[in-house]
Amino acid sequence: MLFPKLSLVLNIVVLIPVCSGLLLKSNWVIDSFGMESPARGILLSIYLAILIFSTYLLFKFDPKFVMSLLFIQVVYKLLSPIMVGSVTNPVIISNLLIALFHSLSIVKLAMTEVRANFICPAISWFDGHQGILAFNSTFNSNEFHFQELMNGTFSPLDFL
Repeated sequence: MLFPKLSLVLNIVVLIPVCSGLLLKSNWVIDSFGMESPARGILLSIYLAILIFSTYLLFKFDPKFVMSLLFIQVVYKLLSPIMVGSVTNPVIISNLLIALFHSLSIVKLAMTEVRANFICPAISWFDGHQGILAFNSTFNSNEFHFQELMNGTFSPLDFL
């Protein structure tokens, strides 16, 4: 899960100076985010939430939570230029680049989730018994294993 973890690191690396600048009212903040206002305070709270959860998820990685966080970020970052009406603002430019990076992480997470939950009905050619060919997420991503249907007692829940 290197790529999604890099997205979390990117969030942390970008948001520490951005949040610090917003909190300390740095000069560059006015150029990038405008004058101090309630809207800037709300933005800071959103950035802090993303920073906190990115840090947490970096150490307690959960693919579904990471995908959710990154997906929300991609959506708001892609909406930014539409709402602002410009793509020349440095915040908008960085948002679009980060959205691209996070999109690649989302694709990687989605592909991993699909592989981890893949179950395909099959017939065993080895001994003539019916069975289930299923991806086993505990093995190498290219390995599959065969689970027999024993006396009708097999359930897809056996893989959970």
